[in-house]
Amino acid sequence: MNPSRKDVPFGDRSRPFDRDRMNQAPARKVASAAMTVIDALQLRFTSEQQVLGTAAVFLILCERFGVEPQDAFTATKNLMNTVTGKRAEFEAVADYARFDMR
Repeated sequence: MNPSRKDVPFGDRSRPFDRDRMNQAPARKVASAAMTVIDALQLRFTSEQQVLGTAAVFLILCERFGVEPQDAFTATKNLMNTVTGKRAEFEAVADYARFDMR
């Protein structure tokens, strides 16, 4: 039996990493993931530890899924920005980091 897409459990790692899906990721979901990371880091670590810890996770995930870090950066920059500036979802994340993060 081949389960339909909606029947595949969240976080299923049995399928290979899909670069097309990475490049077409929904901005709202990615911004939500970014907020989750900020929330997890902000109360327990210094700003220096937050930056390095986030970078370490980024590199580990790129290695785990076989993605070149520069490709992930490029896809993220393309997702975050439009021709007129930063997408509203990511402007909200940036505002949270600027004004509410401890």
